Amino acid sequence: PGVCDGVTLRLAGMGDDSIGNMPRGDIHLSIHVQQHPIYQRQGDDLVRLLSINCLDAILGKLLQFETIDNKTLEISIAPGTQHGQTLAVQGYGMPNIQNSYMRGRLLLNINITVPTNLTDEQKSLIKQIVC
Repeated sequence: PGVCDGVTLRLAGMGDDSIGNMPRGDIHLSIHVQQHPIYQRQGDDLVRLLSINCLDAILGKLLQFETIDNKTLEISIAPGTQHGQTLAVQGYGMPNIQNSYMRGRLLLNINITVPTNLTDEQKSLIKQIVC
């Protein structure tokens, strides 16, 4: 767990043994880690885009979503959260290859969406609040 793309692993003594009276060779494995559709990796950290609507950004909200290892994580979006802000959650990134008890962070890049299909009544209510 935690192996990075491009790493070559050496398996000593696991290779060819077809030559008599010679020790087995080694196997060298080149690792290619597939891209994940939601998470990008930065070292031991995982980065994810998290889209929230503008009202949740204004008022704050508790959100639940599944992590890369299928655990449910609940995070608190603070009132006044800004577009482009990054939230960091320690211990939900990738395991460290040197110490599997250590994990990186989950970095949540906030994307604030604005509704585009409001009714005239909804727009009027928002104008009453803002003005």
